[in-house]
Amino acid sequence: MDDKSPDSGRKAPLGSASLGTAVACCLGALAGIFAFAIAAGVTGSLPAAFGIAILAGGLVAWTFRTRPFLPLDPSACSRGLKIVAVIATIVALVQTTRLAVFMVDSSKTGYSLIAGAFFTQLKKVAS
Repeated sequence: MDDKSPDSGRKAPLGSASLGTAVACCLGALAGIFAFAIAAGVTGSLPAAFGIAILAGGLVAWTFRTRPFLPLDPSACSRGLKIVAVIATIVALVQTTRLAVFMVDSSKTGYSLIAGAFFTQLKKVAS
């Protein structure tokens, strides 16, 4: 059982494996969302954009999980702070996904961060 990090002789903190996996998955999801928006704009093909997003997200998650660029210590914060951080991360991922959908197809104004914004009303009046 290998519970030592490669850069230090100390044992990894208890629970750091699950925390590292959770952080890696969130970073991978975020990278996948950004990669989807970029690929959809560059290729113009949604199936290609989905494929590129899955590859990019998986690569980022795997890279961070196998070689984290900063040490994670689960005992550094309280349980309440962890719960708030999880909720904030989920909200941020949802909002980023909505923005990516709006960036790919600007006719879907319901997905913009401010759905009833003044600029969307101007667009409707102009057309």
